[in-house]
Amino acid sequence: MIFGTALRVDTHWRYALYHLRDVEQASVTDTAKQVIVWKEENPPSTVTDDAVERRELRLSHNHLPALEEISLIEYDDRSEQLVYSNPPELVDLFLEHCADRDLLG
Repeated sequence: MIFGTALRVDTHWRYALYHLRDVEQASVTDTAKQVIVWKEENPPSTVTDDAVERRELRLSHNHLPALEEISLIEYDDRSEQLVYSNPPELVDLFLEHCADRDLLG
């Protein structure tokens, strides 16, 4: 499973997928902000617009196209909307397992 290795290694991928799994559809901006909140363990009110913009660029240029390429999300770069696109059950189980460690511990 190629994406299994990538998901284990790349927290940006996992955090983006956690958010999309929870909300099903989101903007790149909302996803970037949530990734910052989880990755840096900061409350949403402390996240600056500059930090969100930098994370949006990183997600848009590196991570989101890769997640779309392996069919875990659908990404429309014109509307900047992301959709969690029914990944295999194994991916959901993997995310559930990792979320316990990443988000709670």
